[in-house]
Amino acid sequence: MKPEEPLVADLVSRLSDSLREDFEERAAIVEYEANTPRAHAQCLALIDVLRRHPTALLGIESLLVELEGRQYVALATSQGNLLDRLGSTGPAVIRRVDLGAYVRQQCDGVALVARAA
Repeated sequence: MKPEEPLVADLVSRLSDSLREDFEERAAIVEYEANTPRAHAQCLALIDVLRRHPTALLGIESLLVELEGRQYVALATSQGNLLDRLGSTGPAVIRRVDLGAYVRQQCDGVALVARAA
């Protein structure tokens, strides 16, 4: 379902496939369960997705990975790009992480990012 409002459509087009699916599901639920006009339901769904995933519009994914027995947070434009770049001996993806929460809680507010070899 294409968003009705141009601003919402532009922002939704920047979401990853999984977050776009999340947006569409939430918009449908709000529209039908709360009997809300579609355009308003889509606005509320986008706000909810961005509240839960504040880095969604950055165009990167934050993934907790295991590589050679150690855990790292990998930043990549997509999970597929990460796996392609690091090859068959690359990391096992454990889960997505909220980058802001990770830096605050695990890195005392500061993290250094090194370029992958």
